[in-house]
This record gives sequence, structure tokens and C-alpha cells, in this order.
Amino acid sequence: MIGNDSQKKPSLEQIRLKRRQRERHHRILNRLFFSMGAAVFLMIPILIFSSINQSVYAERVSAVNGQLEESLNSYPPQPSVSPLRETLALLQAKRESLEAENALNQEELTSMDDQICNLQAQLATKPVPTEPAPTEPTPTEPAPTEPAPTEPAPTEPTPTEPPSPDTPQGKTTVYLTFDDGPSYLTGQVLDILDRYGIKATFFVTYTDKPELTPFYQQIVSRGHSIGIHTASHDYDYIYGSFEQFKADFIKIYSHVGDLTGVYSSLYRFPGGSSNLYGRASFMADQIRGFLSEMGCVYMDWNVTNGDGAWVSADTAYQTVINEIQGRKTPVILMHDGEKKESTVESLPRIIETLLSQGYAFDRLTPSSPLVQQGISWDP
Repeated sequence: MIGNDSQKKPSLEQIRLKRRQRERHHRILNRLFFSMGAAVFLMIPILIFSSINQSVYAERVSAVNGQLEESLNSYPPQPSVSPLRETLALLQAKRESLEAENALNQEELTSMDDQICNLQAQLATKPVPTEPAPTEPTPTEPAPTEPAPTEPAPTEPTPTEPPSPDTPQGKTTVYLTFDDGPSYLTGQVLDILDRYGIKATFFVTYTDKPELTPFYQQIVSRGHSIGIHTASHDYDYIYGSFEQFKADFIKIYSHVGDLTGVYSSLYRFPGGSSNLYGRASFMADQIRGFLSEMGCVYMDWNVTNGDGAWVSADTAYQTVINEIQGRKTPVILMHDGEKKESTVESLPRIIETLLSQGYAFDRLTPSSPLVQQGISWDP
């Protein structure tokens, strides 16, 4: 019996082993509880910060929406343009929110800015309804019963400025304009214009790529007008200060002059001259004075094919045909920059349709009717 009792009694080593196992379990549990506590502790400020950030973001979106609503309400009510206003408001709000989150790269920002400017141009070109003129005639002196003797009218007509040899008298003249070239598509556009014997205007950007620089001279040698657009097409830089605006202008102006011998008198603002009333309003007078010193006039547009964003060839064609109706001086904005294949594809169809409707085509010159946003939309 004594021997059996001694066998059942745990040895000192077994006692120590069990104690170490219990201590290890306790350490594991302690670490687990500590990790859980630390996670909860770290989550509290994250949740608080997230809540604050969402609140601030909601306030910013609300402020942007309020500004947009106030801006849109400043326009006179016009049922025909309300869909355009809604689209513009949505696009501007989306741009503001995505820009705040740094979710757009420069290319996407430029594309979205072009869409916004195109919508603003379409809104501004919508006719504002006016009150009908009173039907009651203005009282006039009674006509004499016997006509007073007058000198016979001269047989020679009053001399007038002769029409352009490329523009048949009595026809509405269309001015095709292409921005953002030269690119690999510029040659195709030039070939299409040659095929129909049509002259156009190219507002060019800066490139020094050997495969593209010959297009500057080809534009001139094929009888088209070459105009200045921008060296960088970076809105933030161009409209950031007057000095930056001048630097951007001089870079492309000198580049075109050196390559073609033509120092152009035509200019088109990136995004249109509406920027003089928006982001560049603080230096608008300086810009106008500078362009005058350079001997330049600026030209906008009053018809577009919508290719500031991607559009199909059918949409580009139909947009032009719809917007040109009723225009006295249609200046059509298109692009011959990269990824504008739909513009090239739709161009022959646009030309053929407008020719069949009796339009004539010509290039812009400094003496052409001025189409300028907010000043003379359809002279």
C-alpha cells in the first residue's frame, strides 16, 4: 500500500511542468485581451475622425450645391435650356467633389473642364426670350398728297466691300475650326478638307515631336488659317497669373512663327473667353491689353460637335446639324487632337450635309465677324 501511494503522488517535476503550462496560458490570455483592448482603443479615434470627415465633406457638398443653385437661379428661366443646366450642375458638382478627393488626374480634369465649358457655351448661346414689340404704330406726320420733287436716284450702286472669292454672295458662311492639334489625326483632317476644296482654321498647341511639327507648315501651305491656342493646355497654370498667361502664349506664338514664318493674329482661349469672366476675371483687362499689343483678336465658337468628351461619329454629326440651325455666323468647334477619331469620321458627312443645305465655307481671319462669348455670339 505504501508503494502504491508513492506512485500516485505527482513528482516535483510534474508540478513544475503544470505550473509552467498554467503561466503560459495566462500569458496568452493576457496578450489576447491586451490586443483586443488596443484594437478597440485605436478604433475609437478612427471612428471619430471618420464621422468628422463625413460631416465636413457633407458641408462642402452642401455649400457647392448652394453656390451652383444660386448661380443657376441667376439665369432667366428658360424651359428649353433647363436640361442643359441640370447636366451642367451635376457635372460641376461631380468635378468639385472628385477634385476634393484628389480622384482625378490632369487629363481627366482637362476633359471635364472642356465638357463644362461646352455646356456653358451652349447655355450662353440660347436666345433669351424678349417681350413682343408693341403692335400700336408710332404716330407719324401725315404724308403729303403731292410728292415733293426730288432729285433722281443715282444709277450707280453704292460701293460695297467685295465678297471673298471663296464665299458665294448671299450664302451663309460656315467656319470650321479645329483645336488642340497637331496630332496624328491632323493629316487626315487636312486631306478631307482638300478633297472638298474647303478652307478651315486650326488653333494649335505646342509640340516638338519630329513626326508632328511638319503639320504646322502644312496647315499654312494648304491655305488654311493657323491660330494660337495654348502651349500647355493647363488651365490652372494659364489662368493662375498674368505672367503665366503671357509665358504660355509666347511659347506657342514663337514656336509657330519660327516653324511657319506666320505670326498669327488669331487666338482662342483654352476653355473659351468665358474664363475672362470666371477664373481669369482678376486679370481680364491685362489679358485684353496684351492680346491687343500682340495684334491678336480672339475667337470663340457658337456651334460644337461635342467632342470635348468622347462622342460617337453619329452624335458628333447630329450635334452640329442641330446647333447650326438659325445661326447667321456659325463658327464650329471641333478637335484634331489625340483620340478624336470620331471627329475625323464624321467630318465628310458634316461637310456634305451643309453643302447640300446651301452653306459656304471659309477660314477665319482677323477681319471675320467676331464670335466672342458674352459679347457677340452670332454677329
